[in-house]
Amino acid sequence: MVKIAVSGKGGVGKTLIAAGLACSLADKGLKTLAIDADPSPNLALTLGIEPEKAREILPISENKELIESKTSTEYPGVFRLSFTVDDVVRKYSVETPFGVDLIVMGTVKSMGSGCTCPANAVLRPCFAI
Repeated sequence: MVKIAVSGKGGVGKTLIAAGLACSLADKGLKTLAIDADPSPNLALTLGIEPEKAREILPISENKELIESKTSTEYPGVFRLSFTVDDVVRKYSVETPFGVDLIVMGTVKSMGSGCTCPANAVLRPCFAI
């Protein structure tokens, strides 16, 4: 299993590099999962998903039902951090025309709208699959 993270300053081509790497791995027959954690997610478009369909992708950070089912405890502000995520990839990834499965993380939309800590807790184990 290979895990690759692409990071850097805005506008330097992270999305292009990530898409190129993902497509190259998928072309070699490897099961490939791309997670778009950019605050301005465009990886779906770069991986060939039509704009209308890309807009329909529900980011993990906005999937309240999923986050609650995985992270909630009986204590407010305390999150469960140990759970399975194979179902997250199976149910919530979108297959792209290039054979890459895609999950969109999402972002904080405005000040005071909450944090992405629970969504990050859900996605972090996906890197272990």
